[in-house]
Amino acid sequence: MGKDKHVIWTNDSSTRESEKKYIKGDWINEVRAKLGLGDSNETWVPSSLVGAVKEAAIDAAIEKAVSRDEKTINFVEAYREFAQKENIENIIDERFYDELDERVYEDNSDWRDCEVANLSGIDIHKSIPLIKDGDDGYRFLDEYNPYQIIGAINDAGDLIEALYKKMNGDTIELSVKDGELIVSESVGYVGAMEDHIVKLVDANFVNEIENLSGDEVDNLYSENGFSTKTAISDVIVALAEKQGHLQDIVPAICEVYGWAVGNAESQEAGESLDEICDAKSAEAEFEQEDCEEISGEQDRG
Repeated sequence: MGKDKHVIWTNDSSTRESEKKYIKGDWINEVRAKLGLGDSNETWVPSSLVGAVKEAAIDAAIEKAVSRDEKTINFVEAYREFAQKENIENIIDERFYDELDERVYEDNSDWRDCEVANLSGIDIHKSIPLIKDGDDGYRFLDEYNPYQIIGAINDAGDLIEALYKKMNGDTIELSVKDGELIVSESVGYVGAMEDHIVKLVDANFVNEIENLSGDEVDNLYSENGFSTKTAISDVIVALAEKQGHLQDIVPAICEVYGWAVGNAESQEAGESLDEICDAKSAEAEFEQEDCEEISGEQDRG
């Protein structure tokens, strides 16, 4: 069965370059507007960018006047002649690349913050999250908790941030597949995703097993038919599934995003990755108060 509808955060290198191009286009249009050469779209630009373009335009005009033995310079005409897309883009690339990278990072953070806010109402503080890492079995997510100094992973928003950190901030996908909560990461060529199952195990149950003595652990393995090579985290998940110590947040996540619960039909996302990236770039411009609207716009299918 295919995946149900899913949400994608895209932060790989190709997408960052696409976002840079998008932001540069806005900056170029706004600089031209400030020079009286077009309409403003009220986009923020670095305060010194307009000045840098004016300075370069005047320098070019002076050089041209000297070559023609002209005595005067028309500044308006100088701005108009110089302030073409290619010239402004060159200035941005040469002198404002740090500001551009920072803006891309801020847009990506705004997007992620909205997703975290969407899921922050799902309480998981009594559970401990584990993720299945391919053939390596389950691993605890605590080490990826961005707030581990001040607290545990308390809600699904914290969980998403921990997963984002584990995936190195590249393209990740949150989905539901056969009733399981799945997080996927980009691998290889564009569009290829590797699935990881996420489990939430009752914290008391985890602590109970982790506090067993060596002999008690041996007995646990023997009584339940586990190989001595089986990692304790895999034993915890297997026993939690068997004995009913898992927290199921799939229905709550489906409710947040308006996904159907228990739908027997596969609901594959219809957009291409490029379309998703375009939507992401546009939605990243929203203010924080618009976060609640994003979940509806991300409905894939």
